[in-house]
Amino acid sequence: MIEWIRRRRVLLFVLIFLGALVVIVELWRFRREHSQDGVILSAGAHYGLDPALIKAVVWREAGLTPRPAGRAGRSG
Repeated sequence: MIEWIRRRRVLLFVLIFLGALVVIVELWRFRREHSQDGVILSAGAHYGLDPALIKAVVWREAGLTPRPAGRAGRSG
């Protein structure tokens, strides 16, 4: 078993590295997708709208970026 690991240590390193990279990307995506949930929930309660609808509009318009700016300098 030890000999098998020694012969394939580069492959094992690559697999471990790729696994760690996937975990980091998924954690980043989760954090980004839920970064504005508090604001969205309070706006939904305040205006009587479904928070999922608000989140969908914000996602489409700004990509959940708190201070978006368009190519022409527009902000929304």
